[in-house]
Amino acid sequence: MALGDLVRRNIAHVSPAERALLRDAYLELNRRRFPGTRTDFPPGGVSRWFKQDEIHQATHVHGGPEFLPWHREIVNRFEDMLREVDPRLSLHYWDWTQDPRDITDANLGGGRRGRLNLFTDDFMGYGGGDPDVIGEPWARARYYVPGADPFRSSDPFDTTNANPADPPREVRRSVSGSPATREGDRTVVEAGDYATMRVRLEQIHNAMHGFVNMGSQHTSFRDPFVFLLHSNVDRLFAMWQTRPGRPERLDPERVYASGGVTPSSLTTQIRPWSGNPSTTRPWAPPENEQDPKTYLHPSVVTPRRYDTLPARRLQATGRLSFLRVHDVGTGFGPPGDHLDVEVVVRLATVTDRAFGFTLRTDGAEAAHRGMLDVLRDAFTENRPVRLEYDQPFGGTSGVLVRVTNSV
Repeated sequence: MALGDLVRRNIAHVSPAERALLRDAYLELNRRRFPGTRTDFPPGGVSRWFKQDEIHQATHVHGGPEFLPWHREIVNRFEDMLREVDPRLSLHYWDWTQDPRDITDANLGGGRRGRLNLFTDDFMGYGGGDPDVIGEPWARARYYVPGADPFRSSDPFDTTNANPADPPREVRRSVSGSPATREGDRTVVEAGDYATMRVRLEQIHNAMHGFVNMGSQHTSFRDPFVFLLHSNVDRLFAMWQTRPGRPERLDPERVYASGGVTPSSLTTQIRPWSGNPSTTRPWAPPENEQDPKTYLHPSVVTPRRYDTLPARRLQATGRLSFLRVHDVGTGFGPPGDHLDVEVVVRLATVTDRAFGFTLRTDGAEAAHRGMLDVLRDAFTENRPVRLEYDQPFGGTSGVLVRVTNSV
């Protein structure tokens, strides 16, 4: 796994350094603001972080077919903003079959594995002087400001204190009950149609909002942890879509269909980003930065990359135009790094394209050495080779599993 490969992973499996970079990007988003001032109508000057709360409170959809693709859109857009801060980042997910306060077999850094609590003041925060507020690192970053005046109320019917440019006075979180089960996730992924899958997945989502209580539907998007939860929702949706033998689930015209009919609500434009109409800036006047698209748009239907999506076994034949080896003990990588290789192949049949690969990562060093010998000889002698590789869903590179000479 590599920082910058744009794959969403179990947040407990990425390195502590990457978790810190993700946290810091969250913090930076509350420093960056959209145009305008709080006294404008519609309000301007909203931070990029609190814009998520404004969007979700005004336009969220639950209990219907739009639930999954609408939340995919907000998750994807939030990831795009994180990448504006640091292009290497991905919006990883919380595997809700584990208690976020006690995750086993987590990456503790330095090659160590152990138990991890996500709710600490060096990552997702939780507790402090008041045991239910999210605390640091969010308090210093003004994710909430005790005693703020003006402030954004937690009561959605409080129209006096409803300006999204103002901070809330508190953001609360509590944990009670039990995490989800792998059996429950399996029933989602194995559902026979979109309607059945969506109901099952939304039910587990609702239960997990009860397990890790981040407030009501109207306030939960003030808690940074909500995006790790919703990235997991989207992951399970993506796993259902990419089940082998079900190509229609990646087809905009068929993915949502029940009895051959797509619900009409999914052919409408997605608010607020479409501006159809919208009072949420910058998709409303005066910026008018509308991005009109429906739930059938390929960027909504096609999931982003997750570490649990299936890989495709492919083959390519060609000559090596570039060979870069990163080998243990050669000084090219960190101490103790696994044998690795980066290869760019110019295909005999597709001369205007090149493909990058890394070696299989199963720890079979003898196989690694043998593959390297074939690659080096083929490169030196300009001989064609046949490459068999696994390509992750949505990826453009692959993991080599076999290299043979080709005639």
